[in-house]
Amino acid sequence: EYGGADAFLDFIESDLKPRIESRFRIDRTRQTLFGHSYGGLFVLHTLYTRPQAFSTYVASSPSIWWNNRYIEKEEQAFTRKVNATALPRETRLLIGVGEGEQTLLQRELRGSPTETGNLEWRRGRRRMVDSTRELAERLEELSSRNLVAMHRTFDNESHVSVPSVALATAVSMAFGIRPADAR
Repeated sequence: EYGGADAFLDFIESDLKPRIESRFRIDRTRQTLFGHSYGGLFVLHTLYTRPQAFSTYVASSPSIWWNNRYIEKEEQAFTRKVNATALPRETRLLIGVGEGEQTLLQRELRGSPTETGNLEWRRGRRRMVDSTRELAERLEELSSRNLVAMHRTFDNESHVSVPSVALATAVSMAFGIRPADAR
């Protein structure tokens, strides 16, 4: 079962953020959203549908392939809107991925289709490095509209190991430090 991204985002905006703000001093202009895998997909959805919610977005290995790449429809609508009216403030996006996420693993190439699923679907799913780089390149075209889109491929990292290094980068970005090797 899937869905509920907007309800979760409503919870963050209407319940979680106010609760945190009631206990701590918060600078609303410096808030970061980080997510990995399906969470990375949620980060993109949030940027595309409520770009004012955070100032920095970090999508670690976002599942762009999900639901026949549905997120690209949201990206197109976001791009049209931002081209018509620039974002009100600088908004930063880092899309990170592990270099080991590009190709299928040997164990994924073995087995019957019923055990391992459709090979073409899995190949498309594994184009994570290409898909994230292509996304960042498309979004870089919005740099004059207050979107700073960056891409980083983390060397020697896989889907399982990349969240920790991506999170370290997200913390730096939250403090305004741009990753030196992000493109």
